Amino acid sequence: MRLYLHEIVDCIIGRVAEYTEALETVLMPLADERKLVCAGFFQVSGSSGRWPELVALWEMEVADHVAQRKSIGGHEGMRRWMTQGSQWRTGGFDQILIPHSFSPRPVTRPEFKSPGAICLEQTFGVQPGATTDFLTRMENGVVPRAGEAELTLEGFWRSQFQPLEHIALWSLPGWDAYGRLLERRDPADEGSNLPGLGAIWPSLRDLQEKVLIPLRFSPLGGGPTSSAYTA
Repeated sequence: MRLYLHEIVDCIIGRVAEYTEALETVLMPLADERKLVCAGFFQVSGSSGRWPELVALWEMEVADHVAQRKSIGGHEGMRRWMTQGSQWRTGGFDQILIPHSFSPRPVTRPEFKSPGAICLEQTFGVQPGATTDFLTRMENGVVPRAGEAELTLEGFWRSQFQPLEHIALWSLPGWDAYGRLLERRDPADEGSNLPGLGAIWPSLRDLQEKVLIPLRFSPLGGGPTSSAYTA
């Protein structure tokens, strides 16, 4: 069974460049060794979330995840990375995600998809007892209409340990498409954040969004024409 590790990293202001360089040169080889496969690595746009903040998405199998949890404290390379990486970060938050049946499988290293893309991450808080209705309406009503807003679904998951929380990752072709997304949003229409969203509001407690800018080594949106920036 595939799982995804969704990692939020709070970086020290002015040290993002050093941290991301260490990620690429030190952590990525360790992750490959430990079967932790990178599916996305992003910087959060300062206009949509805390700053500076990074978001990572890792794909893994259940057995590999369990093995990592059992051995991480005894792996010298991982201990070195935790010591080195901690000098550029102030904290963070990790969660395990389970893909829904209609979720695409995100591209993973060493492949790249859609260089220069901008991503939109949506976190849905669902009402107790409303999960089935929420998922049915998302799959049949929202996902088929996403193209109206130039959005492509890249992944859709439920949080393993917060069962009322669901996370969608969408990609946009670039900054111009992001601008058109903003223009189509009506401040008087809360359903305009996503085509078809109005029909699922009764199932929700809240919705939060972040704009994610892929780093150059991110399989989704990265590559030589990545839109990443660092501060």
